[in-house]
Amino acid sequence: MYVHKLTIKNARSIEEAEIHFQYPDRMPRKGEPPLPGADPDGRRTLANVNLILGINGSGKTTVLKSVALALIAPVLQNSGFHLYSIVRRRAVKEPQPARAEVVAQVVLAPQDYPKGAVPAATKNPSAKLHALAATFVRKGTADTIARTTSDSGVWRQMYDRESPAFLVVGYGATRRVTSQNTDPAQLERRNLIRYLRVQGLFDEGHPLIPLASWLPAMETGNPGRWKQIVDLISLALGDDYKFEGFFVDGEYQVEKSGVRLPMGALSDGYRAYIGWVGDMLYHICMGAPSGAKLVQNRGVVLVDEIDLHLHPEWQRRVIPLLAKTFPNIQFIFTTHSPIVVGSVEWSNIHVLSVDGPIQMSEAVSGLSAEQILLSPYFGLETTRSDRKLEELAALESKAQKAVSPAEPAGDAFAAAMDYMRSLTLGTEAINAPPAEPRRAVRASPARAKRAKTVKPKREAK
Repeated sequence: MYVHKLTIKNARSIEEAEIHFQYPDRMPRKGEPPLPGADPDGRRTLANVNLILGINGSGKTTVLKSVALALIAPVLQNSGFHLYSIVRRRAVKEPQPARAEVVAQVVLAPQDYPKGAVPAATKNPSAKLHALAATFVRKGTADTIARTTSDSGVWRQMYDRESPAFLVVGYGATRRVTSQNTDPAQLERRNLIRYLRVQGLFDEGHPLIPLASWLPAMETGNPGRWKQIVDLISLALGDDYKFEGFFVDGEYQVEKSGVRLPMGALSDGYRAYIGWVGDMLYHICMGAPSGAKLVQNRGVVLVDEIDLHLHPEWQRRVIPLLAKTFPNIQFIFTTHSPIVVGSVEWSNIHVLSVDGPIQMSEAVSGLSAEQILLSPYFGLETTRSDRKLEELAALESKAQKAVSPAEPAGDAFAAAMDYMRSLTLGTEAINAPPAEPRRAVRASPARAKRAKTVKPKREAK
């Protein structure tokens, strides 16, 4: 299943929004304009990636939650989901919206249909769309679920834990990696599996399922699938670390420059990254179609703040790496990082504003972080601190009084030079003492003696 279009009305900070998403093999529908950034054949670079941008409070996380709520709508009321402040709140004196609505138009894959009920393949996989929706109403100070898509028909499979249909997995910005051995079966006894997969978006205390709690049994029970998981984790780590499935003293090991390290000894960034990737692979593995390779599994993965704890070097590579490792997964990410933005194409980006989502068409791939921050994607006028701006304004005011370098006006010309140094080198360049001229390094007496005794080679006649 892939999300083709999401419509949101009066959900949290979003009054109204409509977003068209990218997904693998998407082609223009009848009457639809060419896809943004598409090649002549209609396909795009990083076709399975969507990146949501916006200032804090613009609704990035709300978009992810709305996708999750819409996609599990048929079983939402029986899932274990606890509703909290969904309907939009306005200023006290303004009329308050009575309800919120999320609607997702989705494309189904063969794995989403019951056995024997898969319709004949069509030339355009986006031609057939299905709607999933949930409505929430305000009752006093609380919100309740008013209406959802019926759980009958093809959606009935959402109650089947082992069904490969409707894979949707979501991770909030507080995704937590614990050292304790979380038991997946215990988690599944509390909530329906479809909600469990997205619970991290709504519950800050929801733990990730660690590799150590399920992968060792896979090595003996299904070695072929175990090997696929090990290979996918290794691919998702890129060239920095190597994962070969070594399990020592109850903990998996990774290799760095020939040295094996337990996962618990890794940095928070790597642990968080491997944590949610491993959790995602658990859900992919538990619901993968029988006989199919894991990489062929189709579904939606939602990740809030994809750059969480990651060094800029990793931010630069993380999305292309995930898109290549899992080509049949539709990813929807949020970020505040200009480095992450520079790793995708403009057609992958949706910018949230007070007037609704905007899809820009300005080139962004390959730009520097500074250029992206000053572009319409972030809209910053400057990346300098307020203190620095005040300092530059004071120096500029003095510098404007300078006559010319040929006829310096004392302090005014000095201020002009200070302004240029501060603009290019920073405040410390002005306050630092003048650099002393370098002195020639004299050779030691022993070295000088050796240099005199070396005879030049004769040139060949």
